[in-house]
Amino acid sequence: AQCQQLQMAVQPNQDLRVTGTFVAKQLNFIAKTTPTFPGSPADAFFFDTCSISVAGAASAKFESLTVIYNNQLAGIPTLIGSNQIAKIRRDGPPTVRINGTIDFQDMQEFNDFRVQSEFGLKANFIKANSFSMLIDVPRVVFTDVPVRVAGKGRITVDFTANGRYHTGSATQIKVSLTTTQSF
Repeated sequence: AQCQQLQMAVQPNQDLRVTGTFVAKQLNFIAKTTPTFPGSPADAFFFDTCSISVAGAASAKFESLTVIYNNQLAGIPTLIGSNQIAKIRRDGPPTVRINGTIDFQDMQEFNDFRVQSEFGLKANFIKANSFSMLIDVPRVVFTDVPVRVAGKGRITVDFTANGRYHTGSATQIKVSLTTTQSF
């Protein structure tokens, strides 16, 4: 089996929601297993364990964030006397899409979109004496930042961005899960 798509989404008052789509040649049901790592947590990463940084600086303007990694895979069925797919092949280059909502305080976000500024984006989830998860997209470019001014109140903007391949880190996206438990 190979991961076709992985979506990681977080917003206030919810836990980190991770959804995966897989392409596999066959299916086997196995018994549920329990974690064997001493002190493995059963709790999820909640929204209050998340901090976001943009271009290396902490940012307090994100109100929701969804990162979607699409591996562009497809199962290829052939006439091999089986009801299983014969192989898995890539249909296109892997993509990273980022969606979210930002607190629009000035025109800087719109100007970054207009001039196609690149920035690094990191979402870090840390649970004390448990695990931490880092979502690192080293090159991000806004693709859509609609400016809607509804009145005198606070303005939030839904944005869309693409993650691009970063030659320095040789990655388009990196997701790390590490232990924060000391022994």
